[in-house]
Amino acid sequence: MRLPLFIIKYIYYEYWPWWLFYVPMLPLWFYLSLRNRSFAYFSVTNPGIYLGGFFGESKKDIMALIDNAYMAQSVYIENEIDFESVKSKIKNMPYPLIAKPDIGERGNDVEKIIDPIQLQHYHSKINVPYIIQEFITYDIELGILYSRMPNEEKGRVSSVTFKKFMSVTGDGVNTVLQLMQKNTRARFQIKRMLSEQNS
Repeated sequence: MRLPLFIIKYIYYEYWPWWLFYVPMLPLWFYLSLRNRSFAYFSVTNPGIYLGGFFGESKKDIMALIDNAYMAQSVYIENEIDFESVKSKIKNMPYPLIAKPDIGERGNDVEKIIDPIQLQHYHSKINVPYIIQEFITYDIELGILYSRMPNEEKGRVSSVTFKKFMSVTGDGVNTVLQLMQKNTRARFQIKRMLSEQNS
């Protein structure tokens, strides 16, 4: 018997909404806000990024702070420009590509683009500036949390998180949708997948 998704959301923390993680911190946040005379005091922890990277930061602005030797090839696209100009900007970038909003979180509107037709569709539906990047095929992706105090020469890595992407394996019998319905993580993405297919 499969548990309904709304129950799974509250049993397994992996599926909790992001704001729920911050609820236990509210009393401390309120106290420190009064002490520092600012409700956004935490944003000074990383003054090089808008709001300290808490919310609404521009990927383009962050990438400008990173040495090109460590950067994927990227092109910034204003959403007002015509598609011919987009093609001109990426003429030296092979497909597949990754397209993502300049300002956005949690994978919203991030798409793997396999050809110019799909890119044109993405460009026509996205209503904000976005970034096109080369598609990186490394085997794993890690999230690394690094911090350094202003008086320190060297900082520290406090966590390394392995990112496991959702996938299903075909069995020659079930459709992709049926396979997703058998996988708890995938079940949370069915509505989104169907919406993207019909867009």
